[in-house]
Amino acid sequence: MSIVNAQIVSCKCGARVELDLADSIHVDRHPHLRQRLLDGELHSFTCLACLRTIVIDKQLFYYDHARRQFLCAFPMSELGNADACDAITRNAFDQALGSGAPPVLQVKPEQYLLRTCFGLDELRDKIRIDDAKLNDLVVEELKCQVMANTPALQERGVIALWLRRVAPDGSLEFLPEATQRPAPEAGPGAMAVSRAFYDDVAALGHEAILAARPGLAWGSHVSMRRLWMESRKQARHGAAR
Repeated sequence: MSIVNAQIVSCKCGARVELDLADSIHVDRHPHLRQRLLDGELHSFTCLACLRTIVIDKQLFYYDHARRQFLCAFPMSELGNADACDAITRNAFDQALGSGAPPVLQVKPEQYLLRTCFGLDELRDKIRIDDAKLNDLVVEELKCQVMANTPALQERGVIALWLRRVAPDGSLEFLPEATQRPAPEAGPGAMAVSRAFYDDVAALGHEAILAARPGLAWGSHVSMRRLWMESRKQARHGAAR
């Protein structure tokens, strides 16, 4: 079942705001929560005192039986503990649908999209990718190639690409997340990648993708953010030396 609790949080302006925050979402019973998530409205609020937008980054379990999606989102601050979060995700699945569940409910993990995510952007991304019948490992490799071969993204300090939609012509439309905001006249910065590019990456096969970029996936966490995390670790190690 979906679990939503009222909590009090403090805005940066000092005002105390009462918010409704979800601990879990059962889409079959509460489809409006799925829509709020996809629309970017879940856990996003406006402080009435200063009009600042408050976004709460917290743990969230997401279960959609009809679409066979079981995902656990963790705060971005937990990215360095990805292995422990993966264990939590797998244990939650096991208790809900695996060996710990009543026999009538038991399914195999490979029958579901079972993923660990960090932040609501990544959770939305996984849902949209799966809804579009795309393979998320292929999409993550495609993101890596696009970012490595697009100087404009590097110049803007883009650290992630999020799938916005699949266009009628089959192209994949992404929204970049950048450390530097573009000028207002530059627009939202959405970019399209052809379906042919996706198909070329898919043709490599999972084994070849992971052989070339082994850090792209580990357990239930499949994300180019793993590579970003590893690069940060290496940078810190180099600075310490």
